[in-house]
Amino acid sequence: MPRPRQAEPLQVIDVPMLEAMSPHVRPGDILLLNAGWSQLTATELYHRHPYLSPQAAAWIVERGVKLLGIDFPTPDAPVEVRPADFDWPVHHILLSQGVLVAENLANLHTFDGCRIEVMFVPLRIQGADGAPARVLARPVGQ
Repeated sequence: MPRPRQAEPLQVIDVPMLEAMSPHVRPGDILLLNAGWSQLTATELYHRHPYLSPQAAAWIVERGVKLLGIDFPTPDAPVEVRPADFDWPVHHILLSQGVLVAENLANLHTFDGCRIEVMFVPLRIQGADGAPARVLARPVGQ
């Protein structure tokens, strides 16, 4: 689970950044991106989070990732940079291809550079399209 450095406010996470990750993504992986953002919860910067480009979302789909987990509020653009016709493009790319999204994860730095096993235990809410979840992880190698 890579994190080359703390992301910048409003930074676009693009394909070259994803390709530089180590360990490399394999089909069927859960990809957790540690932008260092969970430490900014309850600060003014939190909502100026980094976000994925649509091309990065397509890259994730092409590699067969089954779930994207991030330590910021959404993989889509923050409110202040959204165009008037904003339609959640990254969510549409990922979810339409069966890639689930887990947002606002914490303590991802613990696993930087490791392959890990992850278990998501969501609260079952009838009729909902999302829910809070307990997320458990452990390292399994490099």
